[in-house]
Amino acid sequence: MKRVLILFFTLIMFIFSNEIQITYARFIEAEQVSHYLNMTEGYIRKTEIENWIGSLPLPDESSIKLQVTDKITFVAGDAGITETELSDYTTIIKEISLPTLKDKLKLLPVKKVTITLFTTSESYGQALLGAGIASSDVTTIVKSSGGITLNSSIWIPLYNLEGKDEITNALTHELTHVTLNQAGVASKLPLWLNEGTAWVTGLAAHEVADSFQAKVETVALRESIQNLAEKGELLPLDNTEQSLYYLEAQGFLATDALIKKYGLETFQEFLNQTRNNDVEYSFEQTFKLPLYEYEKSSKRE
Repeated sequence: MKRVLILFFTLIMFIFSNEIQITYARFIEAEQVSHYLNMTEGYIRKTEIENWIGSLPLPDESSIKLQVTDKITFVAGDAGITETELSDYTTIIKEISLPTLKDKLKLLPVKKVTITLFTTSESYGQALLGAGIASSDVTTIVKSSGGITLNSSIWIPLYNLEGKDEITNALTHELTHVTLNQAGVASKLPLWLNEGTAWVTGLAAHEVADSFQAKVETVALRESIQNLAEKGELLPLDNTEQSLYYLEAQGFLATDALIKKYGLETFQEFLNQTRNNDVEYSFEQTFKLPLYEYEKSSKRE
């Protein structure tokens, strides 16, 4: 029922007047859409996790595995994953995620990648505890996480995702983090740009799987930032005290704006330059604007 209401009100916003759009901006915080926004927030990668653990341990050796490509392997994190489902997700990776990464970033994973899939909060929680994460943090991650990436390992809690479109988004989002990690770029990018890039690719893949749902999610992101700005609570991109959800939503909009203003090829050149230079240098060389100026200006836009 909630999903139907979301689609209905989003369709109204696209069709009718500015007044209805303003009404939608207020409505977006209501209970009817809270689930969808929680799913959006669920894609957030817990940024402190690298400080908590050194690696994501693999499940038992007896777990079902499926080789997706010569670089990517799927692993069942619990008994709820079937070989048929792994095969379906393999198709997503091959036909949507990897082509999207190549198209948007001109980058692909170059080293081994392991993607472990969980079907229940119990199995996911136990794996997180086994990785050395405190139980108080596990509770939060289990409820809101749509994926965790560390180096070249990905964990995806499927129970937090609804349908092929959200799974496609999450897989592509997390593969983006792996790809940027392996390219030596991720650690150089500010948080908003790292996550913004993953949101750009994730939503692009989402659009291939379900164009309308991707538009719904994009509208939700834009409206959440607009509402925050109207309240005078929007912080500059470089202010990490901003709520992580809003920082990532704002990061997506700022990254998307860079691509639209300067072109996708220019953005790809920026990522390529960052592989061998510090991010401030490559940003200014590519976009002819200091990074700090762009970060500060985002609050005014």
